[in-house]
Amino acid sequence: MAKPKKLKKLKKLKQVTLLEKIAQLSNAGIHQRNIAKQLSIYGHGIEKAVGNACLDALGQGKAFSLGLEPFISTSAYQSLSSGERVGQFVQGVQEAIESLNVDEASTGALLSVLIKPIGGLTAILGLGALLSNYAYPSLLKQLPIERWGGLSQLSYGFGTFWLNYGLVVFVLALALVAFVMATLGMSGRYRAMLDNLPFYRQYRLIQSANLLSSIAHQTLVGNPLKQSLLHYQTSSSAYLSAHIQTMLNTVGRGQTNVGDIFNSGLLLDEELSTLTLLGEIGNTPDTLHKSALIHRTKLLTDVNRLKHWGDTGLKISAGAIAFVLFGGLISLIFTVVMSQGAF
Repeated sequence: MAKPKKLKKLKKLKQVTLLEKIAQLSNAGIHQRNIAKQLSIYGHGIEKAVGNACLDALGQGKAFSLGLEPFISTSAYQSLSSGERVGQFVQGVQEAIESLNVDEASTGALLSVLIKPIGGLTAILGLGALLSNYAYPSLLKQLPIERWGGLSQLSYGFGTFWLNYGLVVFVLALALVAFVMATLGMSGRYRAMLDNLPFYRQYRLIQSANLLSSIAHQTLVGNPLKQSLLHYQTSSSAYLSAHIQTMLNTVGRGQTNVGDIFNSGLLLDEELSTLTLLGEIGNTPDTLHKSALIHRTKLLTDVNRLKHWGDTGLKISAGAIAFVLFGGLISLIFTVVMSQGAF
């Protein structure tokens, strides 16, 4: 049977629904092969393909999670694979669901912060361009621009600018969004310089929280820290893989404090300091789990703050632009009427 294409990756909410169904079946005592059979026979739509892919993987002596890999996000696969690898399949499924919930809440909000202002401002700026192209020329024939009020001249000039250069600015804005999305998962010295900028910081927090949670779970059941990091690295982005390699190099030098090991530049300075202090106490799994919770909380706080700023900025900008456009137009119409002695 042909391997499923990556294009069939499910939407985040559908991934959560699928994993919750798998968790319910597993909690009921149904083995993985029978879970796959249930999905292939009774699943809805793409779930049948998922079930068949999992049956193929198990039939080849591979992990159940490998059959799911083409259909779920990287973070969910990493969590599920890590749990299955150490014999904690259900826990791995729960970690995968948690990572998806965090991704959905944060990524959706970040995209909203990026796209919503661009869409809203494009609409109102496009209206300004239309006014300058159609409404103002007819009024200009009735009254010379020298006799226009300051607000009307500003409105006309503003609309004319967006009429002439709006497409260029819009393309540049989309290019900026594309640049951010394309460079998030990259590594290197120049990429590291972007780490504390909006969106990059939130991406960093997502990666930190998911990594810490997965490694905490693996070490909790006795898997060595080095092996846990190596396993997680195999399916990581270039950005995260580079950080994990730095951690592995630190382990190779004999460091045992988790704070020192995770000092790769991935974690926020404040949280790294906390992790180092907790690491001195010992109990690596509990330390990593607590740090993961802190990062997830900080992530959601950051995202909500960004969303608030984006919404507030959009409202203020839209209000100011609308005042200039419509205030200038209404003022000019009134001036034209008065100049013609209508009153």
